[in-house]
Parts: sequence; C-alpha cells; structure tokens
Amino acid sequence: MGKVRLPPETVRLIKELAVKHFGPSVRVYLFGSRTDPNKRGGDIDLLFELPSLPEDWFRRKIKFLVDLEDHIGEQKVDLLVKSEGSDDPWYRIAKETGIEL
Repeated sequence: MGKVRLPPETVRLIKELAVKHFGPSVRVYLFGSRTDPNKRGGDIDLLFELPSLPEDWFRRKIKFLVDLEDHIGEQKVDLLVKSEGSDDPWYRIAKETGIEL
C-alpha cells in the first residue's frame, strides 16, 4: 500500500466495514487528496469495487457510511460503489489514481 493520509486504525476500520457490508470480495481504494502527502485535510474519497453489484448496493452504502461515522465521527466521505470494469469516468479515475487499501 502506498502512503495515505489516514491513520492506520482508520484504514483498518474502513476495510473491516467494507467487508462487513459488501462481503469478502470487495476491493477498497482510496483516491483524491488523501493520497497526496503534500496536501492537508480533505474529504475521504473511496471506491469499493465488486465483481458485480448487489441489488441492494445503495442500502449497503448508506449502512457503511453510518457505521463509519459512528466510529470516526462526522467527516466528509465520498463513496463510489462500482462493479469491475465499469464504464463510469469516476471509476476509471479512482482506479488509475487510487491506492488499494
């Protein structure tokens, strides 16, 4: 894993909660300003990549965000939930510039 501007405990928690809400096949990427050691602050930009999206993916996303906030407090978190190979431009940016946690 490359250098990220998140405490190790937060990284561990994000990965644990991703698996809790999306299952063991989820891949978690951090992208955006938190991957740049020269920046300060910023929201937490995450991509959850799955082999295929479950029908209830949006409900799971909300539950993950609530669960994360319960543990780390109120912070701005942007979460993309996409299936592998998505043609969404944000997915491509997150995959190309992100760091897998």
